[in-house]
Amino acid sequence: TRCERLHHFDDISTVEAALEHLAEKYPAMAASLPRAPGTKETRHMHLLGGDALLQAAIEAQASGTLSAGSSRGRSAELEDEVRRLREELDALKLEFSDFRRQFE
Repeated sequence: TRCERLHHFDDISTVEAALEHLAEKYPAMAASLPRAPGTKETRHMHLLGGDALLQAAIEAQASGTLSAGSSRGRSAELEDEVRRLREELDALKLEFSDFRRQFE
């Protein structure tokens, strides 16, 4: 992992213990984010910029899960656009083929 460049951790439990220690300090230097749907591990973030960063991260995570439902709609829109563009390309190919036949 990228943290290996800064410090060698023996295993994941050592990393979690270090993060818990940073979260329990006063003032807290790290926080655990709520586990997002579909993620395997709990995410952590630094609090060096204050609690406002934590609230922003939680809100961003919540809006990301809410937008997952709208991404299906967006996916359908994109599929329709690809279908339309393919039809347009096929029509242009036919027109170009007719145009070339004029010069043969």
